Amino acid sequence: MRLRAAIAAACLSVLFAALLVIVLFVGAMLGLAVTAPVVGGLFIACMTGLIASLVMYIADINRSLGALKLEIEGTLTP
Repeated sequence: MRLRAAIAAACLSVLFAALLVIVLFVGAMLGLAVTAPVVGGLFIACMTGLIASLVMYIADINRSLGALKLEIEGTLTP
């Protein structure tokens, strides 16, 4: 369950990064003044999604390793 949420957060992070590049590119090509709150907001959203994704991924890995440890301990005891 956490792995799917981590993948979704990573996809959102990539989406916000792409939107940031598009906004900056279109702003430069059309000579528009792209405001700092727009760029900052997209960057913060991108980094938040990336951090959330990594936290959920690490939590899922730890949970899987805990289950593996229980499985190994169960097979080693007679």
